[in-house]
Amino acid sequence: MNKKRATFLISVILVLGIIGWSGSRLTAPPPAAAAPLANSMTLLPVADAMIWEQFPDTNYGSTTGLFLDSDEFNFLSRSLIRYDLSAIPAGSTIIEATLSLYQTQQDSAPNLQMDLERVTATWAENAVTWNNRPATAPCCEATSINNPPTQRRFVFDITTTVDRWVNQSAAFPNYGVYLTTSSSDTYYILGFGSREYDADKRPDLVIHYIPPNNDAVKIVSAEADATITRNGADTNYGSLSELAIGSSEFYDYEFLLRFDLDDLGPGAEIESAVLLLDLATDQSTQDTDMEAVRVAKSWAENTVTYNNRPTTTDVVGTGQVEQTVDRKFAIDVTSAVQAWVSDPTTPNHGLLVRHSGLTGLNSFSFSSREGADAPLLVVRYRQRVFLPITLR
Repeated sequence: MNKKRATFLISVILVLGIIGWSGSRLTAPPPAAAAPLANSMTLLPVADAMIWEQFPDTNYGSTTGLFLDSDEFNFLSRSLIRYDLSAIPAGSTIIEATLSLYQTQQDSAPNLQMDLERVTATWAENAVTWNNRPATAPCCEATSINNPPTQRRFVFDITTTVDRWVNQSAAFPNYGVYLTTSSSDTYYILGFGSREYDADKRPDLVIHYIPPNNDAVKIVSAEADATITRNGADTNYGSLSELAIGSSEFYDYEFLLRFDLDDLGPGAEIESAVLLLDLATDQSTQDTDMEAVRVAKSWAENTVTYNNRPTTTDVVGTGQVEQTVDRKFAIDVTSAVQAWVSDPTTPNHGLLVRHSGLTGLNSFSFSSREGADAPLLVVRYRQRVFLPITLR
């Protein structure tokens, strides 16, 4: 007598890409703990020091200042900084890494270019001097000084260098960076807070990265974005290169953005979703919190205005923005993306981003999709896979 066969199509969540048989039963491994978000880490130096050509055998590792200068006698000062990256596992995807220095002093230097170079040999904070300084190699994006006021931060993009330190450490060991200049100016003095300076004015390194794991990761650029404001209530700002949040005496600025998530597919289980916004312009005297709010109605980038803006529902994520340009700031919007992907009654009309706490004439502007660094949505997800299972 022939045995009947029945073939069923079952949905199995593959956590590690593995399923197994236990006796005669089909079993799947227990669900793994939810992976962390696309991490945002702020590091302070484990070592830094100024070195001075005028006193070439003196160590300045314990001073509160880092200097880049050429004094009236043409003696040079330079500085070294090192961070511990051991908390970032090899195999991580480095989205952005920015090092910032808080300026405490300036004399001359009207149009100076500051450069960071990669240090290629060991040095010790309490022993390094001008005469025993380590060798260096070019590495990083330069930052220009154009006679700005003191008491502000300058940011260097060192994403490629951090990626090499993390993922190619044998060829690129992490000995830190060297602050120098290629400028031909003969007199300039720039001072910055060292790790011994006030706690909120020390050199910091902000890294956005995705740890290695067995989930899929997708980085999506905004497909539409636009600022809306009552100070131009019938004007469309969808083609501008920046997106603003801010306040004034009579009106606020906020912006809409939307991401196409169709490529994730209906079987995606969202582990995390982080919105990354690149700060392009800072016209604020205060830091502020940000809110991301779910949009409930459709809108078009080239026609949306304050007067025809879509309705919104609940706050789905919060973050903070600080007075530091050319750096990304993050908002966790996992709950919104989970709903868009898994709940057919929650269509994806995007998000509205607004400030929470600014007063007076203060604003921040982020790069739009027409700008240099479009808004990004970093999504980690697991994919349901349909497997044919034959039972005898």
